[in-house]
Amino acid sequence: MSELRDVERIIWQKKYVGVKDQHGMMFINLTANDIVVCSKEYANGKGPLVIPRSGYTAYLSIDDFFVGVPPKIKNIYYIVEYSLARVLNRPDLCIAVKCDLTGGKLGLLPIKEPKRVYGVLG
Repeated sequence: MSELRDVERIIWQKKYVGVKDQHGMMFINLTANDIVVCSKEYANGKGPLVIPRSGYTAYLSIDDFFVGVPPKIKNIYYIVEYSLARVLNRPDLCIAVKCDLTGGKLGLLPIKEPKRVYGVLG
């Protein structure tokens, strides 16, 4: 199984760092933190898969303007904070990413909604 690869992409004359999976999908992290996608064991034993910060942060301003979200581009997902994803409701925005081994290739799947947990918290 081959590796995911770190790639750079120029969008709006800015260089973004992201991760491209074996299916050709690129994920660019527009949050303020690196994102751990899967554990060392699940990521082919070579350390956990991390999608690093892209160098740019997208956010919703106090006066409800969105800042730092690049345009839609085929095969690119942008990882953003949940509030921004909800307001913009674009198909290329996600709040997290999970690993997928369908077809023997290590791929990434976008997560659009937070996982709902029902029951009593103790």
